Amino acid sequence: MTILLLLILVAILCLAYTVLRANGISRKQRQDFLNVFSNKPIALPALRFGAAYGWPTFEVTFTTNEDFEFAQRNKLLHAFEARIQAYQNHYQSDVSAFRASWAISYKVKS
Repeated sequence: MTILLLLILVAILCLAYTVLRANGISRKQRQDFLNVFSNKPIALPALRFGAAYGWPTFEVTFTTNEDFEFAQRNKLLHAFEARIQAYQNHYQSDVSAFRASWAISYKVKS
């Protein structure tokens, strides 16, 4: 009986650790997003987190096409991709399979 309770406790602790770790990474990624895109002469784009096939995905939505073009010209997209790639390089064991440029999609609000 005590072994069963111990196993349940270990499972709950592992789950809690995984959730807290994921939330912490998401908070850091959102802060990186703000560091890249805020305080610029464009409206702050929207960021949506997701997942596909076990990998994180990010959808960045710009308010206008001019804002998107500004971000392209000033390499803001590249800066955000580099920061996301750095997380995967640090936290994932199979970094060769992840490409931030594939995981991040950019669109303009229509």
